[in-house]
Amino acid sequence: YAAKAFDNRVGMAVLTLATHALDETDALPCQLLSVATVQEEVGCRGAVVAARLAKPDVVIVLEGPPADDVPGTYNSEAQGALGHGVQVRAYDPTAIMNPRLVDLTLAVAQEKGIACQLAVRRTGGTDARAFQAYELGVPVIVLGVPARYIHTHNSVIDLADVEAAVALAIALVKRLDAKQVAALTKYL
Repeated sequence: YAAKAFDNRVGMAVLTLATHALDETDALPCQLLSVATVQEEVGCRGAVVAARLAKPDVVIVLEGPPADDVPGTYNSEAQGALGHGVQVRAYDPTAIMNPRLVDLTLAVAQEKGIACQLAVRRTGGTDARAFQAYELGVPVIVLGVPARYIHTHNSVIDLADVEAAVALAIALVKRLDAKQVAALTKYL
C-alpha cells in the first residue's frame, strides 16, 4: 500500500487492530492500557506524559520505521525490508531495548511462526526513549511495520508486515503475566 504519513499511522493501525482483537479475549494475564501519543518527532512529549500517567511495567511501542530495502543499497544492510515481517528493534541511538524482552519477543515470534526481522538502528528513535527512562526504567520493545520512503509525500508498506505486527503484539501481550514481567527486571 502507498499513502502519506505511514510513520506513524501504521503504528496506530496496528494498535487499533491488536487492541480490538485483545478486547475479545476472555482474560488477559495483565492489565492492558493502549495509548496513542503525539510529538514523537519533537522530543517524545506525548510519551513523557503518557509514561507519567500510565506508570507502565512494560511497554510495546508500535511504529512505522524506515524500510532499508531501497534501490541503490545492499540487501545485506537492510534491517527493515518490505514483506519480511514485523521489525523487532533491539537498539537505536535513543533507547537500548531490554535484552530479556527482545529475547522473549523473538521467541514468541518463532513459536507462533510470525515473520520478523531484528533491527539495530544507527539513526532515529521512537517513543521508547521516554518510556525506558521513566522512573527506574521500564522494559520497552519496539515493533515496527517497515515503511519505505518515510517522511516523504508518499510511503509504502506491505500488508503482510502489518498482519505480522498485529499478530506479534497480540501474542506478546498474552505472554506478559506477572511472573514474566518480574523476570524482565530481575537484575534490579
